[in-house]
Amino acid sequence: MNSKALELALKKQRVKIASLRLREEFLVHLEDISPACHTADQFYKGAVWLRQHPQILIGAAIALIVAKPKRVLTWSRRIVSSRKLFIKFGRNAVFSSILAKFLF
Repeated sequence: MNSKALELALKKQRVKIASLRLREEFLVHLEDISPACHTADQFYKGAVWLRQHPQILIGAAIALIVAKPKRVLTWSRRIVSSRKLFIKFGRNAVFSSILAKFLF
């Protein structure tokens, strides 16, 4: 084996060792965010289930409308007006930058 091939073999070995160390560090960091990922997975599974069973969501909405129509009307007005404000001011760069400063 010539010296160039030996150098390349040693470099390959060092890269493999560094890669193994980085993978281990990555796994340690993944353990920290594992609960958040699990929660996100549960929300996703719930959304998929609701998409497959829309009658449950429709039934709950109808029951809420029948039980508390005034509250549903109030919240629907708030949602519609909030959406209109967001659309109106969302395109405004000044408002967006101010909103970004408060959110981030």
